[in-house]
Amino acid sequence: MALSSTSCPSCNTPNRAGSAFCNNCGSPLTGGGSPSGPTGRLASGQVLKQRYRIIQIVGRGGMGAVYKAEDIQFGDRLVAVKEMRQTGLDPQELKKAADDFKQEAVLLAGLKHPSLPSIYDHFSENGRWYLVMDFIEGETLAEHLNKAKEKVLPVPEVLDIGIQLSKVLGYLHTRTPNPVIFRDLSPSNVMFTPDGHVYLIDFGIARFFKRQDMPRLSSMVGLKQLPSLISSASGPHCTRCSQEMIQATTHQTRTLFPLYQRCRLS
Repeated sequence: MALSSTSCPSCNTPNRAGSAFCNNCGSPLTGGGSPSGPTGRLASGQVLKQRYRIIQIVGRGGMGAVYKAEDIQFGDRLVAVKEMRQTGLDPQELKKAADDFKQEAVLLAGLKHPSLPSIYDHFSENGRWYLVMDFIEGETLAEHLNKAKEKVLPVPEVLDIGIQLSKVLGYLHTRTPNPVIFRDLSPSNVMFTPDGHVYLIDFGIARFFKRQDMPRLSSMVGLKQLPSLISSASGPHCTRCSQEMIQATTHQTRTLFPLYQRCRLS
């Protein structure tokens, strides 16, 4: 008696009945990849784009989920796969989220710095958007801080972190013709490796700074103990803004008290 099979909706490959994913392209066979479903549901062993094999989920946040994966076309090198969140969004919000996600890919693709992850790919599959970049071994600075004695880091370590952040933000601010404004520097958006190297991550709200943006640049929000650095009357001071963000981030590593949320373009 012939065994029943299920055809993959993406590539039409026959698969054994009951299989959760296509053995050819890795697409879900049971509806688990619905665009309207929550992020963070990709299973270990699932393959995206016939290339990226999921190992495990390593993070989940407001912008989506991040997985540790293997690039099977490049000797199983480790990569990070970021999946865009799209639950609870109306069509207009979904379009904006997709545009922001694609802009993150375009923005990162043009950057090269020791404290920035390299981007390898971005694509859409089964109605979802994915971004593939360097997998960074380590933890966020927030996680590192929580593990520290009394949740306070030694002064030499804080100074080293501040210097590294200053260098990478200086690189972003001096890009030509359009500088890059990170806008969301905080311990949760900094990766810290076992050897003490830092990386900026999550460029979801970063923007190229252009002259036409000047009237739309708002002041920093949520800043409790630092002076306002940006005003519509005097124009933007994004370099000073990021300097204060560095101070606020390193301040938190010594005192536990966050001073701000983010600097944003309205």
